[in-house]
Amino acid sequence: GEYPKLFAIDSTEGFSKHALHICAWRGDLESVKAMVDASRQYDDFDIVNGISKSFRNYGKTPIFYALTQCREDVVRYLVDAADASLLFVNNKGQTPCSIAVSHLSEAACEYLCDVERNQLEAGGTFQDYRMPFSDDKYYGDLDPRFPIENFIHEEDDNDDLIYSLRQYQAAVKQADEATVIKSIPTKFAPRSLRPTVRWWNRNDKSLEDADNKLEGCQANFTRSEEKLRTIEETRETKKSKEEEKSIEVINVASLDLLRLDSVLARENPDKAAIILVDCIETLKQLEAAIDDSIEYIITHESSTGDTYCDDVVINVTWGLDAEWKPGIERGKDNPAATLQLSTRQQSYLIDLQSICQSTCRHTSK
Repeated sequence: GEYPKLFAIDSTEGFSKHALHICAWRGDLESVKAMVDASRQYDDFDIVNGISKSFRNYGKTPIFYALTQCREDVVRYLVDAADASLLFVNNKGQTPCSIAVSHLSEAACEYLCDVERNQLEAGGTFQDYRMPFSDDKYYGDLDPRFPIENFIHEEDDNDDLIYSLRQYQAAVKQADEATVIKSIPTKFAPRSLRPTVRWWNRNDKSLEDADNKLEGCQANFTRSEEKLRTIEETRETKKSKEEEKSIEVINVASLDLLRLDSVLARENPDKAAIILVDCIETLKQLEAAIDDSIEYIITHESSTGDTYCDDVVINVTWGLDAEWKPGIERGKDNPAATLQLSTRQQSYLIDLQSICQSTCRHTSK
């Protein structure tokens, strides 16, 4: 069928994620349901567990995108009704359960951990995209069960990752063997390393300041510290420049009112600037003006016959606009009421309804 082709991912062509990834990220539950329902009629087409393949976001299924935006309703639907797998490690070293710690409620986190354990017990295995597709960047919300060596500063014994990993290792040693499935612990703490918080200017490696009552805040460690400092410096520079700018307050009431007479080139002041076209006489005036424009073009035709100088183009250019009664019913349009045509010298306001009705009355007689 053609439907599965709409979700094909080819990073070489710029398609690194499909529509379900985007709708999950936006929290558009209705569209998520519609796409999943439509996919059920195709065998061997798993739209729910398809991964994104961009350099920065390799190995993310739609549930990752829902989690990063705290879309708990989408997450629960994907797990409960769409058989979403939680057994993925993206190229950042994150799993759905590790991201959930800082993005969902405690109850939702416990629920996802139970689902993950059930999927492991049912024979599932983790698909790990961390090692083969890592972008070697500095991230948070890491799952301690999978390799994160490039995040650790071993020369600094106070590195928060080393401290958290020691906590994790101690918890695993004390855990019941029944909670370890295929060498994967399912009961341990902490569930997530470097849980994200709203904190950009991060010059040290400790989480002391990050833990100061910032629960529920979302953070970003997706860039190197050098990049973060560059961003902060750019913001400060921009802020300083904006403060230096003097803002001139304009009194609108003091401005001159722009009228149609102000923009028309009145070569003959005796001629009316605006002509209401609603009868035979004024229609003839409009016809004469059109004839004059055509004659002007013919008279000033270039020697080559295919181009005109700017002055000729300006003098024969007509402006056009139309007005009609706004419609409040979808799919129902009202007829145009007036047509406005204008040259550089005169503007013609054509009352279409009056002219059409007059023509109908004349024809019926």
